[in-house]
Amino acid sequence: MTPPPATTAAAASTNLDLSALIVDDDAFVRMVVVKALKALNIGTVYEAANGREAIAVLRAMGHDVDLVICDLQMPDVDGIQTLEALAELGTRAGIVIQSAHQEQTLTAAAEFARAHGLNLFGTLGKPVKRDSLSAIVDKLWEGNALPSAVSRPIVRIEKEELADAIKSDSLSVFYQPKVRVTDKRPVGVEALVRWQHPEFGLLGPGAFVSLAEEAGLIGDLTKSVLSTALKDCGEHIRSGRLQTVAVNLSAAALKDRGLTDHILAVIERRGLKPQDVILEVTENMVIDDLRAALHILSRLHLKGIKLSIDDFGTGYSGLQQLLRIPFSELKIDRLFVFEAHDNAVQRTILEATVDLAHRLGMVTTAEGVETQQDWNLLADLGTTQIQGYFIHKPAPIDVISDWLDSQEVTNLTG
Repeated sequence: MTPPPATTAAAASTNLDLSALIVDDDAFVRMVVVKALKALNIGTVYEAANGREAIAVLRAMGHDVDLVICDLQMPDVDGIQTLEALAELGTRAGIVIQSAHQEQTLTAAAEFARAHGLNLFGTLGKPVKRDSLSAIVDKLWEGNALPSAVSRPIVRIEKEELADAIKSDSLSVFYQPKVRVTDKRPVGVEALVRWQHPEFGLLGPGAFVSLAEEAGLIGDLTKSVLSTALKDCGEHIRSGRLQTVAVNLSAAALKDRGLTDHILAVIERRGLKPQDVILEVTENMVIDDLRAALHILSRLHLKGIKLSIDDFGTGYSGLQQLLRIPFSELKIDRLFVFEAHDNAVQRTILEATVDLAHRLGMVTTAEGVETQQDWNLLADLGTTQIQGYFIHKPAPIDVISDWLDSQEVTNLTG
């Protein structure tokens, strides 16, 4: 099936530039969601009755969309098969999984999507609540750094152009603040690499970090981001406006035994101290050379650099990693934060995770905080810090600097 856009999409408004694809076998549900999305300023909404139609629509258009809302229970090609096909297609769309099944089924499907590298925005129960859909669309609008997906193709990047971009310092770094829950004050930022690609526009790390790992470029990429981050944030840290800057550390970079000395040298060159830096390691990273990784991470810890376990709860080796590596911070993945105030299973996981971290003497940072309800729940559970669009979306250092200039305690929670 290869229907033209005119027969598969709601009419697009000329002054709106975001697009979505709703995949559901129930025509009435599609109609309701399309109407809701249009009311939320999504200009073009495509429809498909199952995964096969969804992939056919995307291929016929020859471009990506900004948002895909996918039901799980569909005939012919179900939601799990659809998610797998979307991953194979290389979509960068924000993925939302919806289902009338119990919460555990949605959680399992979300884990499946993440394992396939999809950009998971969240999950929705059925019937879909307008407020829940609105929160997702708000996140899409705030995070949308590109023109309409209607004008951009599926990304295909060659390792040679990535190598050239790293070598020529064509990559940039955005920053997302972390705020302490008790007094609502900024305590740090996470550095997030971006690439202003000449053909595909502004790309997030999901579009090229895996390629960097496969091509043996991750070490150079990590060093580039670290150097830029410490340069950008150095004055803010020295003045006390920020306490730390966090940089992501790939498992592939943990094979270079000279990494520790390089990091320490950059810290000294930028006039900072080891305790000013946090290195974030994902929970489910696969360490090929365990001895080399532990050599590097143990030395970093001994020198005073803080280690953080990122995306906790989304992998399969979290507790094992806590035993192996001296982490000082545990970051709770957005999967367990989004709508946890309405989800008993998520709340239980959040509560247990925060309690575990505190018993181990670790700082807890919750990611993906988007609403006052999220904040209130996390505060009640005793979470140490929060990070998310409720505070600030990732932005260049000049934007973050202006935000720090104007920041008042009462501004954060209204």
